[in-house]
Amino acid sequence: MREWLQDAETRIAVRVGDEPGQYALGEEEIELLLALAGTAAHASGDRTNAPLATFLAGLALGRHGDRSLEEIAAAASDTPV
Repeated sequence: MREWLQDAETRIAVRVGDEPGQYALGEEEIELLLALAGTAAHASGDRTNAPLATFLAGLALGRHGDRSLEEIAAAASDTPV
């Protein structure tokens, strides 16, 4: 799984003209995003909400770099930080 993810990070970075390292996800970020995806799928009863919720979290993080992924994921999950 990690090899495919690393390849995707590189493909995206190259396509948009960025350095691949800017898209590298750490283990903590991966765990937060997977937890958010799981919560979105189970709480809503619709697993298609999982990728959409993680996209929204990434969008918020990109627009508000002063916030942490943990804070944004907690907001999306409606859980305290």
